Amino acid sequence: MLRELHVRDFVLLDEVRVEFRPGLNVLTGETGAGKSMLVDALGAVLGQRTPSDVVRTGASCARVVAVFEAASFPQLRPVVDELGLPWEDGALVLVREIGGRARAYVNGQPTTVGVLRRLGTLLAEIHGQHEGQRLLEPASHRELLDAFGGGALLSLRARAEELFGRWRQLRSELRSLDVGERERAQRVDLLRFQISEIDAVRPRPGELEELAGLRTRLVNAERLRESVAGAYQALYGDEGAAADRVGRAAVLLRQAAVWDPALEPLVEALESLGAQLSDLSRDLHAAVERAESDPARLEEVESRLAALRALLRKYGDTVEAVLDYRDRAARELEALENADSRRAELEQQVALVEAQLASAVRDLSAARAAAARRLEKAILQHLQDLAMPAARFRVRLDVEEDPDGLPAGGRRLAVAPWGADRVEFLLSTNPGEPPRPLHRVASGGELSRVMLALRTVLARADPPAVMVFDEVDSGVGGRTGHVIGAKLSELSGVCQVLCVTHLPQIAALANHHLAIRKVTERGRTRTVVEVLDPEARVEEIARMLSGPTPTETARRHARELLGC
Repeated sequence: MLRELHVRDFVLLDEVRVEFRPGLNVLTGETGAGKSMLVDALGAVLGQRTPSDVVRTGASCARVVAVFEAASFPQLRPVVDELGLPWEDGALVLVREIGGRARAYVNGQPTTVGVLRRLGTLLAEIHGQHEGQRLLEPASHRELLDAFGGGALLSLRARAEELFGRWRQLRSELRSLDVGERERAQRVDLLRFQISEIDAVRPRPGELEELAGLRTRLVNAERLRESVAGAYQALYGDEGAAADRVGRAAVLLRQAAVWDPALEPLVEALESLGAQLSDLSRDLHAAVERAESDPARLEEVESRLAALRALLRKYGDTVEAVLDYRDRAARELEALENADSRRAELEQQVALVEAQLASAVRDLSAARAAAARRLEKAILQHLQDLAMPAARFRVRLDVEEDPDGLPAGGRRLAVAPWGADRVEFLLSTNPGEPPRPLHRVASGGELSRVMLALRTVLARADPPAVMVFDEVDSGVGGRTGHVIGAKLSELSGVCQVLCVTHLPQIAALANHHLAIRKVTERGRTRTVVEVLDPEARVEEIARMLSGPTPTETARRHARELLGC
């Protein structure tokens, strides 16, 4: 939900901090006090287009901060992660600065207004102006209708989506076989050459590293032999070899240990060292033998390394990558050489899945048509309750033909994972006028009431987290106002609702009542926001009933509306 809105230097709002609560929040005040400015400020921080002239006279920029409880928006986390934005448990803080150097932030990280707009579509719906209203976008109507249709319709859609994925995959594979004969022959020759070139070398995993080490030893064979031979001479040479001296020391120390047993560990250490030197002698002698120069072997290693590196230049950065390329080339070659038999097999599979998909799409369209009739009936009932008795609401379902689409009833239809139906909500508010798309028909308070009807019907199927209604009571009387209030109250049971209203019948149903006042101080006008306690609510609703100076009768009626 929306927890807090902080607005600074936005038209008449010089410094306003408003806290909101769950349920129905109403904003009341005299005409021109600035109630809709708060809605405009919220729209701005949610990414809606906002002119720079909203900056308060004398200020360099306007700043709006909105704090949302992140836990209220389970669908938000994947989008925040995708955008690479920080996620703070408990809160999502959006900031927008307008005028001067326009800036935007999410949880303290600089971002763009486009990102605010994308997040805003998930956070709130604002009804009362056209921009930013998801329900006015035809792209959302199919999703809303399917959600209204419920589990059975959604199961049919899932089935169609699964079959569509298989159909698209099979057709893609079939098309890949339908390359020209010349191109296929050229590709077969190329693959055969590449495979034979790799097979002729027969590389082994890890071979390049082994050969590089062997080459280093062969190139440095003389120096290696000299060094190892020198080490052997130092240990076993004629002039007082180290091994002889260790042996003599062990004999002498053994004699001394007869008189001093404490020397016994030293004797054992020397004898162990003598045995190790004996083993070392054999190893060094073998190393000297191995270090013999072998020009023929070196040439063989150089040639093998050159062959392997030639493969790496063409087919991969490592021997393993070259072998992987060879396997993939072999599979492609097999597929191309068996293209005719594979094509016949694929054509059979495509025909089978195509028939299944056509059946699934027909069933899905029939379920949508039935859901559309139910939705029309429910919306019309709500529109009549909302003082729009002449309104006609229609759900238009149609399809588009596509020469490369799904065969169905003698035509080929454009299909997608969601089926073939294009869905759009249509409305007529005046007798004699045909239903037209929502954004071309309703406006102002009339539009807000249409959205309220839609949202009341769709709320449980597609629940928003925050809904804002401005002008929803425009041009309606007391009885209709009570109906609007009841529907807003019902809607607030599944989401947070903010409503700007002039009707006391609506204000009396609020869970949280905010009064907007315009004051003039030192020649400047500004707007302030008050949270009303129970007694102040009586006064505010009495003012809405009788005018700027409430009467006792108005106060009594206000208490009756409030049930106190």
